[in-house]
Amino acid sequence: MKKIIRFLIDSLFPRECLLCQKEFGVYLCQKCFKSLKFKEQNCLNCGSKTKNGEFCQNCQSIFSYQGVMVAADFNDNKIEKLITLFKYNFIKEIGYYLGLFLFNFFKEKNEYNPILRKNKERKKFTKQNSLLIPVPLSSKRLRWRGFNQSEILAQIISEKEGIKISKNLIKIKESENQAKLKLSERKTNLKKCFSFLNEEMAQREIKGKKIIIVDDVSTSGSTLEEISKVIKKYQASEIWGLVLAHG
Repeated sequence: MKKIIRFLIDSLFPRECLLCQKEFGVYLCQKCFKSLKFKEQNCLNCGSKTKNGEFCQNCQSIFSYQGVMVAADFNDNKIEKLITLFKYNFIKEIGYYLGLFLFNFFKEKNEYNPILRKNKERKKFTKQNSLLIPVPLSSKRLRWRGFNQSEILAQIISEKEGIKISKNLIKIKESENQAKLKLSERKTNLKKCFSFLNEEMAQREIKGKKIIIVDDVSTSGSTLEEISKVIKKYQASEIWGLVLAHG
Protein backbone atom coordinates (compact mmCIF):
# COMPACT_ATOMS: atom_id res chain seq x y z
CA MET A 1 0.00 0.00 0.00
CA LYS A 2 2.82 2.42 0.89
CA LYS A 3 4.48 1.77 -2.48
CA ILE A 4 1.20 2.49 -4.30
CA ILE A 5 0.70 5.74 -2.38
CA ARG A 6 4.31 6.80 -3.08
CA PHE A 7 3.84 5.99 -6.80
CA LEU A 8 0.69 8.12 -6.98
CA ILE A 9 2.37 11.02 -5.17
CA ASP A 10 5.41 10.86 -7.46
CA SER A 11 3.10 10.79 -10.51
CA LEU A 12 1.09 13.82 -9.40
CA PHE A 13 4.02 15.73 -7.93
CA PRO A 14 7.30 15.00 -9.77
CA ARG A 15 10.26 14.77 -7.42
CA GLU A 16 12.34 17.88 -7.08
CA CYS A 17 15.69 18.42 -5.44
CA LEU A 18 15.07 19.14 -1.77
CA LEU A 19 17.74 21.83 -1.71
CA CYS A 20 17.39 23.78 -4.96
CA GLN A 21 13.72 22.84 -5.64
CA LYS A 22 14.40 22.11 -9.31
CA GLU A 23 12.68 19.13 -10.91
CA PHE A 24 15.33 16.53 -11.64
CA GLY A 25 13.27 13.48 -10.70
CA VAL A 26 15.50 12.91 -7.64
CA TYR A 27 15.56 14.12 -4.05
CA LEU A 28 19.07 15.54 -4.35
CA CYS A 29 20.58 16.72 -7.62
CA GLN A 30 24.23 16.18 -8.46
CA LYS A 31 25.11 19.85 -8.11
CA CYS A 32 23.60 20.11 -4.63
CA PHE A 33 25.16 16.82 -3.56
CA LYS A 34 28.60 18.09 -4.56
CA SER A 35 27.96 21.31 -2.60
CA LEU A 36 27.81 19.40 0.71
CA LYS A 37 30.98 20.09 2.69
CA PHE A 38 33.02 17.87 4.98
CA LYS A 39 33.73 19.12 8.48
CA GLU A 40 37.20 19.80 9.85
CA GLN A 41 38.06 17.07 12.36
CA ASN A 42 38.22 17.84 16.07
CA CYS A 43 38.40 16.14 19.43
CA LEU A 44 34.70 15.72 20.23
CA ASN A 45 35.28 16.54 23.90
CA CYS A 46 37.41 19.71 23.89
CA GLY A 47 37.26 20.79 20.25
CA SER A 48 41.00 20.80 19.61
CA LYS A 49 41.97 20.07 16.01
CA THR A 50 42.83 16.44 15.20
CA LYS A 51 43.56 14.53 12.00
CA ASN A 52 40.81 11.90 11.99
CA GLY A 53 38.52 12.84 14.87
CA GLU A 54 40.54 10.99 17.49
CA PHE A 55 40.34 12.24 21.06
CA CYS A 56 43.29 14.41 21.97
CA GLN A 57 45.88 13.18 24.44
CA ASN A 58 44.23 15.02 27.33
CA CYS A 59 40.74 13.64 26.64
CA GLN A 60 41.44 10.05 25.54
CA SER A 61 41.44 8.64 29.08
CA ILE A 62 37.87 9.89 29.65
CA PHE A 63 36.35 7.70 26.92
CA SER A 64 36.08 4.00 26.09
CA TYR A 65 36.65 4.55 22.38
CA GLN A 66 39.33 6.15 20.22
CA GLY A 67 37.39 9.02 18.68
CA VAL A 68 34.61 10.11 16.33
CA MET A 69 34.96 10.69 12.60
CA VAL A 70 32.36 13.39 11.86
CA ALA A 71 31.42 14.04 8.24
CA ALA A 72 29.55 17.35 8.56
CA ASP A 73 28.33 20.12 10.83
CA PHE A 74 24.65 19.92 11.80
CA ASN A 75 24.62 23.74 11.86
CA ASP A 76 25.10 23.61 8.08
CA ASN A 77 21.57 24.44 6.84
CA LYS A 78 21.75 21.95 3.97
CA ILE A 79 22.83 19.07 6.19
CA GLU A 80 20.29 19.94 8.88
CA LYS A 81 17.45 20.02 6.35
CA LEU A 82 18.35 16.68 4.80
CA ILE A 83 18.78 14.90 8.13
CA THR A 84 15.53 16.35 9.49
CA LEU A 85 13.57 15.24 6.42
CA PHE A 86 15.22 11.82 6.60
CA LYS A 87 14.52 11.21 10.30
CA TYR A 88 11.31 13.07 11.04
CA ASN A 89 9.55 13.36 7.68
CA PHE A 90 10.30 9.68 7.01
CA ILE A 91 11.73 10.20 3.52
CA LYS A 92 13.75 7.01 3.61
CA GLU A 93 15.22 7.54 0.14
CA ILE A 94 17.30 10.47 1.40
CA GLY A 95 19.30 7.87 3.28
CA TYR A 96 20.96 6.82 0.04
CA TYR A 97 22.38 10.30 -0.60
CA LEU A 98 23.41 10.83 3.02
CA GLY A 99 24.94 7.37 3.10
CA LEU A 100 26.90 8.11 -0.06
CA PHE A 101 28.09 11.41 1.42
CA LEU A 102 29.19 9.60 4.60
CA PHE A 103 30.96 6.94 2.54
CA ASN A 104 32.86 9.58 0.54
CA PHE A 105 34.01 11.14 3.80
CA PHE A 106 34.94 7.76 5.29
CA LYS A 107 36.87 6.81 2.18
CA GLU A 108 38.88 10.03 2.38
CA LYS A 109 39.71 9.46 6.05
CA ASN A 110 40.47 5.79 5.44
CA GLU A 111 43.31 6.48 3.00
CA TYR A 112 46.70 6.41 4.66
CA ASN A 113 48.31 7.66 1.46
CA PRO A 114 46.13 8.18 -1.64
CA ILE A 115 49.23 8.13 -3.87
CA LEU A 116 50.00 4.50 -3.00
CA ARG A 117 47.08 3.03 -4.93
CA LYS A 118 48.63 -0.44 -5.20
CA ASN A 119 49.51 -0.72 -1.53
CA LYS A 120 47.02 -3.16 0.05
CA GLU A 121 47.78 -1.76 3.51
CA ARG A 122 46.87 1.82 2.62
CA LYS A 123 43.53 1.56 4.43
CA LYS A 124 43.12 1.74 8.19
CA PHE A 125 39.75 -0.04 8.10
CA THR A 126 39.35 -3.07 5.83
CA LYS A 127 36.81 -5.85 5.38
CA GLN A 128 39.28 -8.18 7.10
CA ASN A 129 39.99 -6.13 10.23
CA SER A 130 36.80 -4.10 10.76
CA LEU A 131 33.12 -4.41 11.67
CA LEU A 132 30.29 -1.88 11.31
CA ILE A 133 27.74 -1.62 14.12
CA PRO A 134 24.83 0.81 13.54
CA VAL A 135 23.30 2.42 16.62
CA PRO A 136 20.09 0.45 17.26
CA LEU A 137 16.65 1.89 17.91
CA SER A 138 14.23 0.64 20.52
CA SER A 139 11.43 -1.53 19.11
CA LYS A 140 8.94 1.27 19.83
CA ARG A 141 11.02 3.88 17.98
CA LEU A 142 11.62 1.52 15.08
CA ARG A 143 7.87 0.93 14.65
CA TRP A 144 7.24 4.68 14.75
CA ARG A 145 9.87 5.57 12.13
CA GLY A 146 9.63 2.43 10.04
CA PHE A 147 13.39 2.17 9.55
CA ASN A 148 16.67 2.59 11.40
CA GLN A 149 18.48 5.57 9.86
CA SER A 150 21.88 4.48 11.21
CA GLU A 151 21.45 1.04 9.66
CA ILE A 152 20.73 2.58 6.25
CA LEU A 153 23.92 4.69 6.47
CA ALA A 154 25.96 1.66 7.53
CA GLN A 155 24.55 -0.42 4.69
CA ILE A 156 25.84 2.01 2.05
CA ILE A 157 29.35 1.91 3.54
CA SER A 158 29.21 -1.87 3.79
CA GLU A 159 28.24 -2.20 0.13
CA LYS A 160 30.99 0.17 -1.01
CA GLU A 161 33.82 -1.02 1.26
CA GLY A 162 32.86 -4.65 1.83
CA ILE A 163 32.98 -4.27 5.61
CA LYS A 164 30.49 -6.54 7.37
CA ILE A 165 27.58 -5.12 9.37
CA SER A 166 26.58 -6.65 12.69
CA LYS A 167 22.93 -6.26 13.73
CA ASN A 168 23.51 -8.17 16.94
CA LEU A 169 23.47 -5.04 19.13
CA ILE A 170 19.99 -4.12 20.37
CA LYS A 171 18.46 -1.40 22.50
CA ILE A 172 16.78 -3.18 25.39
CA LYS A 173 14.87 -0.28 26.93
CA GLU A 174 13.29 3.01 25.88
CA SER A 175 15.09 6.26 26.69
CA GLU A 176 14.44 9.97 26.36
CA ASN A 177 15.41 11.72 23.13
CA GLN A 178 19.06 12.74 23.64
CA ALA A 179 18.63 15.98 21.68
CA LYS A 180 16.12 17.26 24.23
CA LEU A 181 18.33 16.67 27.29
CA LYS A 182 21.03 18.67 29.04
CA LEU A 183 24.62 17.41 28.77
CA SER A 184 24.59 16.01 32.31
CA GLU A 185 21.30 14.18 31.60
CA ARG A 186 22.61 12.66 28.37
CA LYS A 187 25.37 10.87 30.24
CA THR A 188 22.89 8.96 32.41
CA ASN A 189 19.92 8.66 30.04
CA LEU A 190 21.36 5.69 28.14
CA LYS A 191 22.75 3.70 31.07
CA LYS A 192 22.27 -0.04 30.50
CA CYS A 193 20.21 0.57 27.33
CA PHE A 194 22.31 -1.55 25.00
CA SER A 195 23.11 -5.24 24.89
CA PHE A 196 24.04 -7.97 22.43
CA LEU A 197 21.30 -10.38 21.45
CA ASN A 198 23.79 -13.23 21.09
CA GLU A 199 26.91 -12.98 23.28
CA GLU A 200 28.74 -15.86 21.60
CA MET A 201 28.26 -14.21 18.22
CA ALA A 202 29.45 -10.89 19.66
CA GLN A 203 32.64 -12.54 20.85
CA ARG A 204 33.30 -14.11 17.44
CA GLU A 205 32.56 -10.90 15.52
CA ILE A 206 34.30 -8.38 17.75
CA LYS A 207 37.45 -9.94 19.23
CA GLY A 208 40.53 -8.33 17.69
CA LYS A 209 38.48 -6.17 15.28
CA LYS A 210 38.31 -2.44 14.69
CA ILE A 211 34.72 -1.57 15.47
CA ILE A 212 33.01 1.34 13.70
CA ILE A 213 29.81 2.53 15.41
CA VAL A 214 27.64 4.30 12.83
CA ASP A 215 25.16 7.02 13.83
CA ASP A 216 23.46 9.97 12.16
CA VAL A 217 24.06 12.76 14.69
CA SER A 218 26.29 13.00 17.75
CA THR A 219 26.54 15.89 20.17
CA SER A 220 28.31 14.83 23.35
CA GLY A 221 29.27 11.31 22.29
CA SER A 222 27.24 9.79 25.15
CA THR A 223 25.48 7.24 22.93
CA LEU A 224 28.79 6.13 21.43
CA GLU A 225 30.32 5.91 24.90
CA GLU A 226 27.58 3.66 26.28
CA ILE A 227 27.79 1.36 23.27
CA SER A 228 31.59 1.32 23.47
CA LYS A 229 31.44 0.14 27.08
CA VAL A 230 29.36 -2.84 25.96
CA ILE A 231 31.63 -3.58 22.98
CA LYS A 232 34.85 -3.28 24.99
CA LYS A 233 33.98 -6.40 27.01
CA TYR A 234 34.48 -8.47 23.84
CA GLN A 235 38.11 -7.39 23.29
CA ALA A 236 37.87 -5.12 20.26
CA SER A 237 41.26 -3.82 19.13
CA GLU A 238 39.85 -0.33 18.49
CA ILE A 239 36.45 1.35 18.71
CA TRP A 240 35.52 4.39 16.61
CA GLY A 241 32.43 6.45 16.00
CA LEU A 242 31.48 7.37 12.43
CA VAL A 243 28.68 9.92 12.31
CA LEU A 244 27.01 11.99 9.67
CA ALA A 245 26.94 15.24 11.65
CA HIS A 246 27.88 16.87 14.92
CA GLY A 247 25.47 19.28 16.52
